[in-house]
Amino acid sequence: MADSEEWIRNRAYALWEADGYTHGKDAEHWEQARKEFEAASASGKKGAKTSAAKTNAAKSIAVEPAPTDPVIDTAPAKAKPKAAAKSAAAPAKTRAVKKTGL
Repeated sequence: MADSEEWIRNRAYALWEADGYTHGKDAEHWEQARKEFEAASASGKKGAKTSAAKTNAAKSIAVEPAPTDPVIDTAPAKAKPKAAAKSAAAPAKTRAVKKTGL
């Protein structure tokens, strides 16, 4: 029984990967894997083991994850303060402000 459950688990996982890692379809994937196992078992034990080997081989193939939208930072880049570029020992320059007679 443990071999069948492991085969079904591996097959359900492969179905989930093939379906694009969709959430909420775990019961559907598990049921499909169970039916495939039963069909392979009905045709003989050799069929189930062969299918399990194919499933494990398919899992070893690298699968690229589904593309996702990157988070785009729309905030403007912050400028580095000019004072940081100067040494700490140098005094800061001051500007004279002309007063107007308003």
